[in-house]
Amino acid sequence: MTAAWAAAAHRLPQLCGQLAGWLRQENTAGRLAHTTGGLDDATDDTLAGLDRAARHATRLGEALDLAQQGTAWLYRPGGGGEDR
Repeated sequence: MTAAWAAAAHRLPQLCGQLAGWLRQENTAGRLAHTTGGLDDATDDTLAGLDRAARHATRLGEALDLAQQGTAWLYRPGGGGEDR
């Protein structure tokens, strides 16, 4: 499981970048509005949040890689079935 979670976490920065690019493109094209008129602030906050999420995802992926490495050689002796 940790390997799958690590792989997902390592993909999140790319997704955040793609979302940020879409947001910039839509904003530049004038296809966005904000209910209170604070579009620039909302856009800036969203871009900052996506950047922060990408940085955290990178660290999460690294931590999960370490967890995977730690468990790679573990096994249950004597058959390895589930405990009942």
